Amino acid sequence: MNMDLTFQGQTASEKGSGVVQYHPSAGDVTMNVTSSSGAGGQAEMILADGVIYMKLPSQEMRAFAQEFNNNELATRPWLKLDPNGTDPLDKAFAPVAKTAQEDDDPAATIARLKLAGTITSTRNEQLDGRSTTHYTITVDTKKLADSLPDSDPEKQVLNNGLQAGGPTSQTVEVWVNSENLPLKITEKTNVSAATFTFSDWGVPVSVAAPPADQVATISGN
Repeated sequence: MNMDLTFQGQTASEKGSGVVQYHPSAGDVTMNVTSSSGAGGQAEMILADGVIYMKLPSQEMRAFAQEFNNNELATRPWLKLDPNGTDPLDKAFAPVAKTAQEDDDPAATIARLKLAGTITSTRNEQLDGRSTTHYTITVDTKKLADSLPDSDPEKQVLNNGLQAGGPTSQTVEVWVNSENLPLKITEKTNVSAATFTFSDWGVPVSVAAPPADQVATISGN
């Protein structure tokens, strides 16, 4: 995936890749973030057995260690976020884990986009030598936000963007193969652009949690 954002004079870019399994949910994705503010760095997220493990830039882990008075966070590279945990950070990330496990399937995403928008173009075309159906959809941001459950973090992000004067619509293009599986999705507004590409559908995915002695928790347990 590649994402670029320009908002209120600031720019940010995110590039990532990895493996994802949707049923049951599992994944291992690495991301690199840069911004005009100087913030960013490389992060990795693993979803295994319903638990999220985050490998954050060392400065962020040190900040967590100071905030929670937990030296383990400064000496171990992975942070464990359990959606069933009782720590504040666990609770904060619980909706993210729930979304990743229940409705982050691209097919469900495309269905929501179609419901919240209007298909303005449908055509058959080749994509990297493969036959695809290419849809262009104009999506109403408010309709998309309203279609999401209250527990989905994206709902709040979209509503906050609207309240801050962000884009009220976006153009989404989707390329699907003969099995209706997405091969490419692009999203564009007046302040952002994102491209997601998918390959090797059906290939077995093996994802494991990091070694226990490399994992820190907020509580230190």
